[in-house]
Amino acid sequence: MIQTEARHKANIKVINSRHAARLESMKESLKKTNLELSEVTDMSMHVAEECFQLKNSSDAEVHQSTKQAERSDALSKARLEKLKKSKEKEVKLRETLDSTTEAFEVQLAKAHAEIGVLTELLADSNCEIDELQEALVQAREELAVSDAFHFSYQLHALTPKLLPQKLKPHIVQKKKGQWDEVVTQLVVELLSHRTPPLSICPNILSVVELLMPNSDIIKELPGNRFVRYCRTILAQVSQTLAAYNIAVADTIEQSHTDGTSVRQTAMQNFVVRATKDGVEKKITLSSCILSETESAESIASAILQEFNHARSLIKQWKDATTKLYPGRDDLQDLIPSVSRLCISRLVGLKSFATTDTCATARKLRRILNESIKQIALEKGLSEEEVMVFEADCWQHLRKVWFGGVSSALSEHMREVLADDLIELPTIYRINLDIDDLFRCIDKEFSKTANYAKGHGSEFFWWMQEFHPDAYLFPVIRALGGTRQDLCVEAAPAVLMNLPYYLQYLHWRIEATGGSFDNIL
Repeated sequence: MIQTEARHKANIKVINSRHAARLESMKESLKKTNLELSEVTDMSMHVAEECFQLKNSSDAEVHQSTKQAERSDALSKARLEKLKKSKEKEVKLRETLDSTTEAFEVQLAKAHAEIGVLTELLADSNCEIDELQEALVQAREELAVSDAFHFSYQLHALTPKLLPQKLKPHIVQKKKGQWDEVVTQLVVELLSHRTPPLSICPNILSVVELLMPNSDIIKELPGNRFVRYCRTILAQVSQTLAAYNIAVADTIEQSHTDGTSVRQTAMQNFVVRATKDGVEKKITLSSCILSETESAESIASAILQEFNHARSLIKQWKDATTKLYPGRDDLQDLIPSVSRLCISRLVGLKSFATTDTCATARKLRRILNESIKQIALEKGLSEEEVMVFEADCWQHLRKVWFGGVSSALSEHMREVLADDLIELPTIYRINLDIDDLFRCIDKEFSKTANYAKGHGSEFFWWMQEFHPDAYLFPVIRALGGTRQDLCVEAAPAVLMNLPYYLQYLHWRIEATGGSFDNIL
């Protein structure tokens, strides 16, 4: 035990000595560390002082730099505002310059165009002046030979056609809300040439652009309503000119009247064959004389009223001439007297009246002749001078024969199909009259029949689809005339088109799929 304690004590001493040595070494190292720490602290204090100095100097520099930057920004903003203002001024100046340039170019183009037109007109005028000078030289030469030469009168007539009028083309534009007489006359002239009303304004524009490409005379064009209104003016002018030609004629050799029907409206015409200076003319006094009824008495009264209307047109012409040209007796002398336009001029050895061959037409002819004789006697002619000759129209005689053929065929078909016709209900209004058959064909197959239940457009499509190379003959006057000429005009076309009519009807029945019964 004693040994063990001794050992333990020895070990404790050894451990204590070791710990003491270690403690001493730690103290020494701690001293060294304190020394190093003091050195580091001194160095850090030195560095902090330097950093503080540097910070103070950098703050001053930053403050100075900030002031300089603020000054630079203010200068930059001022320069930028100046640049913006100068840019805006530049844009405004450019816009003003562009608008001024465009206006100048437009004015320059117009000026060039006007110069071109004036140059052409000047060239034309120079040519006319040269022609007039040549004519004047020739006239002087001829005047030296003959004093009765009439060139001075021709030169006087050509004087208004010189340069000043050609330099001022007519402007197509409304004046005080109305079209002037030049535009009205232009529309009436185009209508008289059978120009369709919807094509008149495009034609005016095309002609002006082709003949005067650099002009600006078309300001506005008439509307379709005004063009259609001008048809009334044309009808008035045509009737006035017809009355004028009858009045100035030397003799009236023949008069003819005939009737027709359009859309169940009966109308009558009156045509004369007159001679003026040895030249014959066929003049239609009116092609649409409407009577109250279709009796001969009513038609005769309407024809006599048409002569009264023609005299009123001549009188209106005289009154208008007096108002527009007062004191111009020479113009009044050109217009015939209203007394020349009288039905009593149809009497004499060289005049005869022709009409249709039906009973109503012949009765009308007798009534008209009696009226002509009575008026002629009232005007002071003797009974020996009052002679009126009558004749039948040979054109109608030929068609009367064809009408007999049509009636015979209709009767024959009724006899052959009598049993079938009994089975058909009368509500369908089916008959075998040839005239009615032609009307039905025109309503069903024609594009111009204007019949709501017809299939003209579909039939024409079918022809183009299945028979594009076939020629389809037009059925004419089936709905326009209801006298003998109906069968004459319609029969050949129906005969030529009959195979296509039957094929189309068969195709249409099959197209329905059997949903509709075909009573025929």
